[in-house]
Formats: sequence, structure tokens, C-alpha cells
Amino acid sequence: MFVVTATYTRPNTSTPWFNQGDAFTQHFETAYRETGKCMESVGSISPDGLTTVRQITWASRSDFLQFLEDPMYLTVMASRDAYLESNGIVVTIERRLVNEQLPAQT
Repeated sequence: MFVVTATYTRPNTSTPWFNQGDAFTQHFETAYRETGKCMESVGSISPDGLTTVRQITWASRSDFLQFLEDPMYLTVMASRDAYLESNGIVVTIERRLVNEQLPAQT
């Protein structure tokens, strides 16, 4: 498994979170959830409403790397990055391999 945790912190609660849109959400469901590549996605928001954390568990690192090359993802991430920058939202992303063997070195 491969786990990606994204933490977003906004400057105040009147700044809306980025919305990736229904088309991308449907694409993600069809291409990644329904195929078993994305195993779980959970989110939480801090009591003060300033921080949200989204953790996505991928079946494998290769499934996640395939997602990173998805043209629809690349388009949405460009929009997201511009939105975050213009609205003062800070994101930190942690990626970690869990219970998966790395390829043997020869």
C-alpha cells in the first residue's frame, strides 16, 4: 500500500477550500476507486475550521504513480495550485510506503 496525506491550512474560515469539481470526482471514482487502485480516502477538519487533512490509501505505489500521470489530474492540480497560492492556503504532502516490498536489488 501507498499512503498519501495532504494537510491544507487556510488563513481564515471565510476563504473557501478548493473544489476539484464534479467531473474530476466522477473520473476519480471510475478510474481509481471502482478499479481498486484507491482503497480508501478519509478526511477531517480541525475544530477551528482552518486545517483539513485528507489521507488516501492506494493499493500500490505504481497505482499512485499512474494517477500522477493522469491528464485530468494534472489539469486539476494546476488549477488547485493556482487557487492555493492566490488564497494563501498552505499544503504539505506526506507520502509513505506501507507493507509493500521494494523491488529486489540485483
